[in-house]
Amino acid sequence: LYVAYTLFRRRLDALQAKGEELTLERQWQVWDSVVRENLFVICKTKMARTITRRTLLGYRGGTANLEDYNNLLHDLRHNQDKVVRNLRNPATWGLKGNVPMHFNAIVGNPPYHVADGGAKASALPLYNLFFNLAKTVEPDYVSMIMEARWMIGGRGLDEFRAEMLKDHQLVVLHDFMDSHDCFPNVDIKGGVCFVLWERGADRPCEIYTYKGGKLIEVSERFLAYEGSEVFLRLEAVIPIIEKVRAKTETPFSTIVSRQKPYGLRGDFFADPGKYGLPAVSSEPIKGGYAIWGLDGNRRTQCYIPKSYPLPKVGLIADYKLFFNYNYGSGMFGEMPPAAIAAKPGMICTETFLEMGPFPDIEHVKHCDAYLRTKFVRLLIGAKKATQHGAKAVYDFVPLQDFSREWTDKTLYEKYGLTAEEVAFIEATIPDAAAKQTKQAAKPDAKP
Repeated sequence: LYVAYTLFRRRLDALQAKGEELTLERQWQVWDSVVRENLFVICKTKMARTITRRTLLGYRGGTANLEDYNNLLHDLRHNQDKVVRNLRNPATWGLKGNVPMHFNAIVGNPPYHVADGGAKASALPLYNLFFNLAKTVEPDYVSMIMEARWMIGGRGLDEFRAEMLKDHQLVVLHDFMDSHDCFPNVDIKGGVCFVLWERGADRPCEIYTYKGGKLIEVSERFLAYEGSEVFLRLEAVIPIIEKVRAKTETPFSTIVSRQKPYGLRGDFFADPGKYGLPAVSSEPIKGGYAIWGLDGNRRTQCYIPKSYPLPKVGLIADYKLFFNYNYGSGMFGEMPPAAIAAKPGMICTETFLEMGPFPDIEHVKHCDAYLRTKFVRLLIGAKKATQHGAKAVYDFVPLQDFSREWTDKTLYEKYGLTAEEVAFIEATIPDAAAKQTKQAAKPDAKP
């Protein structure tokens, strides 16, 4: 409707410039000609087609080029060439001739996911397929709104992200880090964005970044950043990352486990037999192990003997830090929940990642405090766009000597941050909530 109205206003302005009298009847003629000659709409269902027609023409007569494409999602995923041929075929739109049609611009808000039986975060994305389809149809411009999760992560989006980062035809990007700034009543983890793609362009992208209902940064740059497989959403983060990289320190991610450090699923406590494992005890077992996990949404411990057939042994004999794998909503620089300073003999389900090993509990506490600094949360935020906090989100974070405590002040000094860079971090990364500050990592329950 917005596209139709924009074209309609342009035609009226041109007619007015020629001195033509724009009666109501003449305005309806112009509107109908715009809908008939300039708009071609793909609808997923017949009902959507009916609604679109009424949106454009009301209950009046007139011609609207609407196509409810049967099996669109199937063909899009398995036979994109067929979709392209159909869209460019005049017969699809009830037109004569056999010369493939050329569309000046393709505009859309495509479906974001297809249900696969999992949660939203694991559902298969679709918007990448629609965006690639639009480019393949060979228009002059493509403008679409989509999830912003592709910038950093997302299931099945690695190839799409790599293509987007190197595409110099992306000329405008509006990045809403919080989806509520664009859709007040919809929570989309990682935010949303809309892009303008211009065929044949080869220039830096105009990037507008929004957070908290405000435009917080405007930059002009290519999307790719050397040495990073993700898009850095804030340009002000780049010089900070470069100062960290200049010291060529080991990435913190090297001491972070992958999912399921002990091979135990999140629902393991509810039914170990489901995974071919013996029952667990709710009471400590002398000389045995304590397992940290969730009972519903509550952290709890169960206990097993040393002879228990664990799928993996992890750092079972060491001091380590259990850190939530899922936390927050993907908001930039968000504070993680309290971690667990784990002693030898403590293990965990996939609710947690395992970090370590450490020589003693003091090193564990120093590591936990380090991960809660604004400096580190900024570096994590550069790679974390959803609630998932996998091993890779710690790639930009440098490993430290945890025999000492690290604060934002000592980190700013170590990496030579300017007053402007410090001010940016302090203004951008939220302060720790009082109750989170009190929940610093500490040893819990003896194994």
